Amino acid sequence: MKAENVKINSFEEKRSWIFAGFIFLLFPFIFNPFLQDQDFLPKNIALCISIIIVGLSLIFDKNPIALSKNAKYFFLLFVVFIISTILSSHKIVNIDEGYSAFFMNILPFLLLFTMLKSKGLIDLNKWAILSCYSIFILFTIVLGQIIFGYITEDDFIINFSIRATLSNKNFISEALILYLPFNFYGIVFGDHKRKKVALIALVLNISLILILQTSSALLALFIPLLLFFPIYQKLYSTSSVLPKIKLKYILPAITLGIVLFFITGSKTRVAGKIQIAQNYISTDFTKIIAEDDSSNMNSVYERFLLWNNSYKLFLENPITGMGLSNWRILYSKYGIGGAYYLNSGVMHFEHPHNELLLLLSESGIISLLAFLSMFGYIILIAWKKRKTETGKINIIFITSILGFLIMALFGYPYHRPLSITLLILIFASVLSTGESKGSKWPVYFALLLSIVFLRFLLIKYSNTEHMANALLLQSKGRFEPMLKELRQIDIKHYSIDGTGTPINWYIGFANFYSGGDSALHYFMEAEKQNPYHVQILSDIGASYENLGNHHKALEYLNRAIAITPRFREARLNCSIAYFNMGELEKALENINVISINPSSENECVILQTIFSKYVIQESNFKQNSVYLQCLNRLTQNNAELLKLNIECSKNNLNFIALLNSHCGNLN
Repeated sequence: MKAENVKINSFEEKRSWIFAGFIFLLFPFIFNPFLQDQDFLPKNIALCISIIIVGLSLIFDKNPIALSKNAKYFFLLFVVFIISTILSSHKIVNIDEGYSAFFMNILPFLLLFTMLKSKGLIDLNKWAILSCYSIFILFTIVLGQIIFGYITEDDFIINFSIRATLSNKNFISEALILYLPFNFYGIVFGDHKRKKVALIALVLNISLILILQTSSALLALFIPLLLFFPIYQKLYSTSSVLPKIKLKYILPAITLGIVLFFITGSKTRVAGKIQIAQNYISTDFTKIIAEDDSSNMNSVYERFLLWNNSYKLFLENPITGMGLSNWRILYSKYGIGGAYYLNSGVMHFEHPHNELLLLLSESGIISLLAFLSMFGYIILIAWKKRKTETGKINIIFITSILGFLIMALFGYPYHRPLSITLLILIFASVLSTGESKGSKWPVYFALLLSIVFLRFLLIKYSNTEHMANALLLQSKGRFEPMLKELRQIDIKHYSIDGTGTPINWYIGFANFYSGGDSALHYFMEAEKQNPYHVQILSDIGASYENLGNHHKALEYLNRAIAITPRFREARLNCSIAYFNMGELEKALENINVISINPSSENECVILQTIFSKYVIQESNFKQNSVYLQCLNRLTQNNAELLKLNIECSKNNLNFIALLNSHCGNLN
């Protein structure tokens, strides 16, 4: 009997080490550099596999742990959250994307309940030491990328080219914030050697957060710390375990953080964004999207615009929302523009950079309240356990959970595999108190859903590989091979890509440039899947114009312009349609809304052709020789005509009125 217990304990210990090693030494570094989103699918596939493996091991476990009372209450909140998201399912436009969003909502919690049923799997001692090595690896990768950047580029700045294995620097910073409680645990409860390792990891962690200068991560670092450090200090000042911890370990790390906060320019960066944000608080975005203002070329404007649109979407369906995964095909419904890169039509968003607004707009107020209740309940349980000796680390857990919610206001850590997994480890640590024997039904539940989701993810992964190959061929102008690659995508299971652009649009695009005649059909199919995609609407308009159907062309082009008033391609196509209809003034008005690119021969030719035809028309009706001479001079002087175009576009002027003023028309 005794030997059997040793065997069981040995198995649990090995399982615990393997799981901890996977989470901290393998999982953060799983990615595929050739995919649109390099780590999202690979990491989620790995997470599914890990849940399945742990679940299978639990099926043969003779002593599964019973869920604690706290865990059961949490599970009820989770059920309410899931039901509320299901209520919005009838509004889903693209079924495959709706399934994907649903599974993404529940996958982290499947991991949580699997961990809570596994004896020995939740081990903060192992997590604390292995998280340090994970940070060492991340720090080395990021530092290497920064050094390489400074060596190879004269004017290198730390931007989204710093990605490590987490897609971009913001996702790295978000994950680092959630590594912090494990660093602190190592400092507080580790032996002398592990304390030193954890302290070094903590210093590197904070340094890297400050170097990367992600504003939401900086706020998530300092705001909870300032709120809870006095409580933390009070709890540890009487600790019999580490009476000098605040002086020997914590204060040097905090001091270094404050110094780096100032010398890295983080203070200036955060203050600058706050100042910019104040300018947009009372902005009427219905007016500003019609502008092309360089001052709007910043992430603060982008977020305020998306938040404004998201709130309007919420008001349409406040109870059940607009449907899972529908945000990225409906956000532009209320207009996108105001900056050059937004007016170009090439920028598409998959998320409003606010997890709470995404949940509110897609699933409604009930879903948001259930989501926040889960967080609130975890914080409450952690707070209640604060006075126990080992429970004092829960103050750090609370700061990390609050930090996560702060980051969720400006980014999407809930939808990043590493960030949400680290948060689930924190949740598991707070809820893990059950030791009695329990049933296995939560394990079967998690196992079944994980297997279903894994199959779904593997199909999607195969399709994204074909998509990545197609995009590479597109960049090389090889449209026939691109079309063949796109034909291999199973549109039933992968209807739109990460930018919200339907695969049907890509097929239509490749078909058009490879000489096919069915582009319009695919554009129309794409429009059903994303009715507010300005590029799709413009391409449909252009296709109808090529068929000579001017009125149908203008119908779609004007829909694109209503969304993005300065969308260059739509305005050019609109001017061509009006030109072909003989409405030259409207043609000139449309083309002069945008600033013609002098280096674009096509744009210059369109402007010159329309204007020359307009001059001929005017000469048949106007007798003012001075005015006509001015018009003829402009037809010969492209530079002067472009100067008028820039003045008209920059100042939102009527081109005909400006032309009359410029040429001194007295009639």
